[in-house]
Amino acid sequence: MTHNLLMPDGYSPQLTSLLADFLANTSPAIVEKTIVGLFAGTGGIPGGLNGAASWEEAMVRAHCRRPHRRNVVDDGFYSEMAACSRLVTALDIPEIDPVDPGIIPARAVPFSKLGYAAPGDVGVFHEKDPMFADYLIYREVREDAWSKCSLFASADCSLYTDMPFCLQIANTYMNRLTAHDLQRAGRLHAPLCRWGDWRSYEPYITDTPLAFIGLPKGNALWLGTYGVSKKREDKQNLRKGLGAMLYWLRPVRVFVYGPMPKDVFGEYEGSTDFVCYPNWTALRHEEASHG
Repeated sequence: MTHNLLMPDGYSPQLTSLLADFLANTSPAIVEKTIVGLFAGTGGIPGGLNGAASWEEAMVRAHCRRPHRRNVVDDGFYSEMAACSRLVTALDIPEIDPVDPGIIPARAVPFSKLGYAAPGDVGVFHEKDPMFADYLIYREVREDAWSKCSLFASADCSLYTDMPFCLQIANTYMNRLTAHDLQRAGRLHAPLCRWGDWRSYEPYITDTPLAFIGLPKGNALWLGTYGVSKKREDKQNLRKGLGAMLYWLRPVRVFVYGPMPKDVFGEYEGSTDFVCYPNWTALRHEEASHG
């Protein structure tokens, strides 16, 4: 059976070939299941959208999705969440007030697992973007999440090192927007710091690097390493961005979701108080082993 799906132009031959082989050699039922899985963010091609290795690969995977979705421009890029925000620099990124760095959560629980949250836990968004898309879109979803967990880090909107810089700006804005919304509701534990390529953690079009605009200095931050330090170049980018973050923001405490590779964090030991939390799968295995 021939699947009526246009092949994307301009992508690497390897990715285009992968998609073509999948469509040509897979039964219609499995193709349909994959498309539905990708749209729901719960299955399909391994990794889903946020599990892609690059922005280019995410585009190829997104090409499989049904065209039914809500666009962020429908309500002015979630303008309701921007109420009362202070926009800083020429990029108009929401500014976040300092938080209490002395609150040490018991565990870090991903948004999709908030049903397992217990008092003292903090909610995080270190998973595929489609998994928490409804949190961004619907106020009632946010309020339901807040009823399960009292404090959260800001949303981990994906930044790829091969992303156009305008999209790195957009997702940084979305990160700060969710931090502002959480802070306004009294639900922000600490904002997440995330960067893409070198243009996001070095001065590029603003005096302060994009990744650090709007974040409080000398305070507490969240950082995610889960799934972003597998390749050598990824580790180099993570290490350079980490050094820049410590230089520009001088945090007194950094909460890390995921591993802390020695070749990334080693030279920065003693620069701040790192508090490490295992990813959800590792945490559940650890809890199971202890009965």
